[in-house]
Amino acid sequence: MRRYLLARGVPAQDVLSDSAGLDTYASMLRAQKVFSVKSALIPTQGFHVARAVYLARHLGIDATGVSIASKHYSTRLVTVREWPARIKAFLQVHF
Repeated sequence: MRRYLLARGVPAQDVLSDSAGLDTYASMLRAQKVFSVKSALIPTQGFHVARAVYLARHLGIDATGVSIASKHYSTRLVTVREWPARIKAFLQVHF
């Protein structure tokens, strides 16, 4: 994502990378707690936008998601991957 943003003219000092975010929830939690992020633009794969924004907003970040151009993923792969990830995100936020 960093390379994608830099290649499109976003200044390097405006791009925050977090190598310790092991999953989307951890990344959003660290954005809020470690980096004091109050609002964010989240560029990510199309199938991932809703979950990333959901997690960020539930952690108090005013988030907007943007689907970036990326390689095409099969519908089957996205379904197999994304439904369990959405359940996990719900559990992380509410329990």
